[in-house]
Amino acid sequence: MDSAIWSNVEFAGHRAAIASVESATDAGYGDVLQRRARARARLLRQLQTRFDLPLRPVHKDKNSAPVWPRGQRGSITHWRTRSVCLLYPGNDLNWGIDLEGPADGQAIAAISTEALCPQELELLGADLSRDCALVFSAKESFYKAAYPTVGHIFGFDALRLRSRPANHLMQFELAYDLSRDLTKGRAITVAYRPFAGAYLTWTALACAPDISAAS
Repeated sequence: MDSAIWSNVEFAGHRAAIASVESATDAGYGDVLQRRARARARLLRQLQTRFDLPLRPVHKDKNSAPVWPRGQRGSITHWRTRSVCLLYPGNDLNWGIDLEGPADGQAIAAISTEALCPQELELLGADLSRDCALVFSAKESFYKAAYPTVGHIFGFDALRLRSRPANHLMQFELAYDLSRDLTKGRAITVAYRPFAGAYLTWTALACAPDISAAS
């Protein structure tokens, strides 16, 4: 693995740290998964050390979603050979982060069918190579941030784009109720920026301190 890229991201005045490293090769699928697992563990330990937090692992629930240690929240993403881990030293926010590269013709077709509605495609206009990837990534980030509160799998159609990406922010609204706090019409903001040859998106949602907290 190469040396980790370190950076900070902010959301609504809250700062989290991210670390990123090349983690996988084009070898067999099992080898890639093992390399990613080692990269996740390494990045998590480095971030926990940076924040002077206990060196505890991230567990998984019945749907293989991460369950973070008490006093820590974060998110993990992989794109091609790169792994990224975000860590936030607190219980009050659930975070979601995602890394996606520009979409080619085949990816645009798949995203347009699976992740975007006709109104969103019309709103995005012609620059679909970047914007399709951004919106797809934003919805992935929202899913990761919302899942600990929602508690079940939900689709891309839960989040609907309200305006074109601009000024490193994307504005969405919920298309239907997901939980008591995540209700239809609620505005959702997702931040983005270029990162490691791709696009990094992230968001954070307030949560009760004891939700999805492992001892």
